[in-house]
Amino acid sequence: MLISVVLAGQGSGRSRRWLVRSVTLSALLPVLILLSAASSLVAAEKLEIHCLSTRPDMLSGGEALVQISMPESPSSGEIAVSLDGRDITKEFRPSNELGGLIGLVKGLSLGKHTLVAKTTSKSAKPQSATLNLMDHPVVGPIFSGPHQTPFICETERFTLPDGTTLGPALDADCSTRTRVSYVYKSTAGGFKPLPDPSAHPEDLAKTTTSDGRTVNYIVRLETGTINRSIYQIWMLHDPAADPQPDPFTRPAGWNGKLIFTSGGGLAPGYHQGVIALLGIPGATGNLGQPNDAWLSLGYAYAQSTLNVNNSTTNTVLTAETAMMIKEHFIDEFGPVRFTIGTGISGGSIQTNDISQAYPGIFDGIVSSGFVDDITTIHNQSDCSLMDHAFKKATVSFSREQMTAISGWGDWRGCEEWMNLSVIVDGPGEKAVVPQSSGDFYAADTPGKTLCSPILPPALMYDPIKNPRGARCTYQDNSVNIFGRDPKTGFARRPFDNVGVQYGLLAFNAGKITAEQFVQFNELVGGYDMDGNIVKERFTADPEALRIAYLSGRINSGAGVASIPVIDEAWPSAPRDFRNGRISIFSVKARLIATNGNADNQVIVTASSILAGGSLFIKQMDQWLDNLAKDPAPVTTEKLVRAKPADLVDACYQPDGTKIVERADYKNPDSQCNKMYPVYATPRIASGAPLTDDVLKCQLKPLDPKEYGQSLTADQIERLKRVFPDGVCDYSKPGVGQQPEKTWLSYPLGE
Repeated sequence: MLISVVLAGQGSGRSRRWLVRSVTLSALLPVLILLSAASSLVAAEKLEIHCLSTRPDMLSGGEALVQISMPESPSSGEIAVSLDGRDITKEFRPSNELGGLIGLVKGLSLGKHTLVAKTTSKSAKPQSATLNLMDHPVVGPIFSGPHQTPFICETERFTLPDGTTLGPALDADCSTRTRVSYVYKSTAGGFKPLPDPSAHPEDLAKTTTSDGRTVNYIVRLETGTINRSIYQIWMLHDPAADPQPDPFTRPAGWNGKLIFTSGGGLAPGYHQGVIALLGIPGATGNLGQPNDAWLSLGYAYAQSTLNVNNSTTNTVLTAETAMMIKEHFIDEFGPVRFTIGTGISGGSIQTNDISQAYPGIFDGIVSSGFVDDITTIHNQSDCSLMDHAFKKATVSFSREQMTAISGWGDWRGCEEWMNLSVIVDGPGEKAVVPQSSGDFYAADTPGKTLCSPILPPALMYDPIKNPRGARCTYQDNSVNIFGRDPKTGFARRPFDNVGVQYGLLAFNAGKITAEQFVQFNELVGGYDMDGNIVKERFTADPEALRIAYLSGRINSGAGVASIPVIDEAWPSAPRDFRNGRISIFSVKARLIATNGNADNQVIVTASSILAGGSLFIKQMDQWLDNLAKDPAPVTTEKLVRAKPADLVDACYQPDGTKIVERADYKNPDSQCNKMYPVYATPRIASGAPLTDDVLKCQLKPLDPKEYGQSLTADQIERLKRVFPDGVCDYSKPGVGQQPEKTWLSYPLGE
């Protein structure tokens, strides 16, 4: 879907109207270039060439699907096409669906190419069009920066439906031979390997797709490697009845729409990955068993090991991988009507980050969970610090007081999290030590690590034994984005708690005493660069802060303002301190702060996660179909007008009863909020806004008059020693907070 954006920035207080204009304008060019098939239905005013695969400067794999259009649809005899001076006219043929001509341009070598189309009719005024193409290695990178090292290949561990593996990697970039296999849905239920692609089993089921076609329920599964990631593409295709798929022949069962799904978790990289936490049950392959809800309706869907947040939290790399896999899909199967991005938990982080920083890859998103990695980490990293402070305090705290200070539903959730081991790679394989929240951004130290067990210990960082080893931290995993501190050689760190008055809201509400408030803030401390808890608060690198906002690592909502968004709020249990539901409300608050409204977002809540099913996918499908029928530019009004009538804010009771109610964080008495309470985060409980997007706060002088309770002169002096430069002023933007720029390449400035 061709997206041109017209937004009116509004708002008050912390409204960022300046952000809307900058981000929207910078996002327009790549979105205009990333054309979908729907946009090509409009006749061109002159001879034009469009790259349907992806941006023409970001091709990979040596191919590009191209459309040539003009006011009157040309025939193949009226247009001559050349690539670098070589005639390739025969590669193009008329397209009844899109209009004009489409052709698969093959044999692109790495580097620049020139595609030229010219009219050949002598009776009409000559016209010509030129498109510059740039091809990149299929192993990457394109815009994510130099490949991460070390990097462990895992093709030998990746299992296919028939029980075989992909075998040893063919090169240092973890490449493997592309495999195509088939499974089918049995009339008895469940999927089975298709023993003979040329014959139909007796128990073969049928399915009726979203466009009303009844077809044999046979699924084509393609597995291969792109950008050092193992990818899989699933789609309905009957090899005994349909011709082999190509860009000009759509399988009878495919409805022309693509779902790109991302997996959950939160862990650093250094390995290829073999398992996706997709919310899809079963283990037909390492990326899950076929998603019956999607395939039965005719959707194709794609996924990859590096589009799993438990394989890597570098969401620039995951955006690049998603773009390259989508390009491969279009080159192989033809244009898609639209692409829906979806994911749960860490998968929603990837879905949101990709839409934010690289608009145009997804046309709409259906997600469930969290807004971005940094926001998630900077709240969860407080768990260890608060636990440390509670244990060191000489005053006692009740469970209720601990909970009030943390903002979470139950403080025991943090304690339980501290004692858990994290599954980081596969069944039965766990991190070798208890997880510390600080490890999300701090390097491993003796007794602490989030490195995958696939990474040999000899390659891991050790401050004494191996100071040049792989640091399993958020920022070091994304060193291409943040760059290195020239003094330490470590990646710049964007996390900070200077000026944060932990438990401020609880103190002002009288839930904790003055001495508890003062002593807790004296003891909470921070992390050094090796993840050790130290007395001093920890300070973010100024350049890391700038880059975090500039690159869209903090998701402001500007990048998704022009696409439909369905967010299923994670119904947080009191002791689930990950607290996905507050994150969805933070998404809404950011949309409002940035764009003046959140009218392109629908929030739903249910007792079980529904994002992996068909309900919201079908509603997103209808929303996008309605948008495609309207040729007007995409505005907030158009997005609202195109929204299906039954797609509204709501929550679902356990028995499935739907309660239609506007999602409102500030209304604790609403039916949905009573059924699914919304808890806060440590920073929101310290006075941060609902947007929760301040990594490092601007400071103001400590003023005893601003507290809800009295403090003694000694307590005031103690607080001033904790906050020598002042306390957080959350009425102001965060330090380094600035407009995002989309479609950045890394390292920055190169």
